[in-house]
Amino acid sequence: MKNFKPYSLHLPRWYPIPEKPDWAPFVKAHFLAASKASKAILIFAYPGKSTKRFEKETNDSLEVLIRFQPLSNRILNGIYSLYILNREVRRIQRKHGKPSIIHGHVHTRNLIVARNLAKKFKVPYFVTEHWSGFCNGQFFELPKYKRGIMKSLYEQAQSVLPVSSFLAKGMRSSGILANYTVVPNVIEIPEGVERTNSEKFRFLVISDMRNEVKNIKGILQAFQKAELPGAEIHLVGDGLDKEELMNDFSAPNIHWHSACAHHEVFHYLAGADGLIVFSKTETFSMISLEAIGMGVPVISSPCGGPEEWIDSETGILLKSFEVDELVSAMEQLQSNPIHIPERVRKEKLAPFGLEKVSETLHKLYEPWLS
Repeated sequence: MKNFKPYSLHLPRWYPIPEKPDWAPFVKAHFLAASKASKAILIFAYPGKSTKRFEKETNDSLEVLIRFQPLSNRILNGIYSLYILNREVRRIQRKHGKPSIIHGHVHTRNLIVARNLAKKFKVPYFVTEHWSGFCNGQFFELPKYKRGIMKSLYEQAQSVLPVSSFLAKGMRSSGILANYTVVPNVIEIPEGVERTNSEKFRFLVISDMRNEVKNIKGILQAFQKAELPGAEIHLVGDGLDKEELMNDFSAPNIHWHSACAHHEVFHYLAGADGLIVFSKTETFSMISLEAIGMGVPVISSPCGGPEEWIDSETGILLKSFEVDELVSAMEQLQSNPIHIPERVRKEKLAPFGLEKVSETLHKLYEPWLS
């Protein structure tokens, strides 16, 4: 009889794929943290142009990505992806034994598989959650039956791991009575990216260009209204409202850039004097922490996650979502730049390092890995 090594099995809703290597890097970072805590295997099925299986094994981690040709409609695609996941689990079980832990990332279909596998193998399942819908009312816009399914899936989990206290509060307010442990996103600043200087004061926005959530229009209105001699603003990202925004806000000191790979974000941050986050809701806001880690002060709306790390040493936390308050903050930052000390940068990033997140996951996993 084979002696199999205990492992956690991860079933994400989102994950980087060969066609989109920078899609959902935060989920991959959590998987890497889990693989440092113990052996970890991940399975992700997604529709694409042709059927192909990708497998990558590194030390104690195994990623299995299955691309399948889409069927005639969304419902059939969903059923087929569930079939693929279960088929792959059986293959993994034959080679590696049954999992000791099931870990789902983001609702809902993959969590059904996670719950069912946990029952089948008589092991616990965990859920990492990122969805802002628990904080902005979207959860209550879902059909009642779907809310009931989600609530049941979370409450049956061994533990639900929201990425911020703000998200945990939103989930509790949504009536989900689960066992919560906050496990934040992993933030790591790459080595060798040096800050650059510019003659002009540079404001930076790195975001999905969706006004309903990110309030890009409000940022541009504030920029045009503020008295910012010689300043410019750079907006990095694509999205539903970008073309309209580009038509409505066209000026020599407004610079538009396409969405970029995650590692390229740090080159934009290297040349910035201030990052602006004016979202209506953020469950975490990785970019604001990455900016602080690069020494770039952040102006942020009271949107959720950033409240935990923005203070007088790291930026300006707005009290409202009013454009006039953002105007004042932008003028203040240009006239009195904030220089973030190295000590503060390290203190703010300390809870979000890969090793720290891995340590938290290990404590959660440990009872079932012996």
